[in-house]
Amino acid sequence: MHIFRQAATIAARIIVVAFAFFAATSLAWAQSTTPDPAAFERIITSQITAFRADEGTKAFAHASPSIRRQFGTADNFMAMVKQGYPQVYRPRSFKFGKITTEMSGRPTQRVHVIDAGGQSWTALYAFEQQPDATWRIAGVVIVRAADLSA
Repeated sequence: MHIFRQAATIAARIIVVAFAFFAATSLAWAQSTTPDPAAFERIITSQITAFRADEGTKAFAHASPSIRRQFGTADNFMAMVKQGYPQVYRPRSFKFGKITTEMSGRPTQRVHVIDAGGQSWTALYAFEQQPDATWRIAGVVIVRAADLSA
């Protein structure tokens, strides 16, 4: 009987330790995948600042690995941004909105942008968390502000 009590005590301790480990790792995972508004704002501001200064390497550093593979070099990336995204390449101003998951379920930072000509736009920045827990920009869609409620 004594052996069964010891076995039960050991099994109970293992269950408690396993539960505690599971709870701790679940909490850490949930915290690490929670969008970080301050981080998103820093990343976007840094990238736009790099665009304004024509610092392609700095701007390209904020792109996700898939975007980096797609364009290969900072020069290719900058050429695409100049051509396809003039609103964020040289904005007159920008202001951060809410975070959603509207870009394929990814954390998406809405940014209200006024372009060089005074036109109002909404830029949707999709983010992807990296294995080291940092965030990178995984895509951007820009629409006229009147076409999308901000």
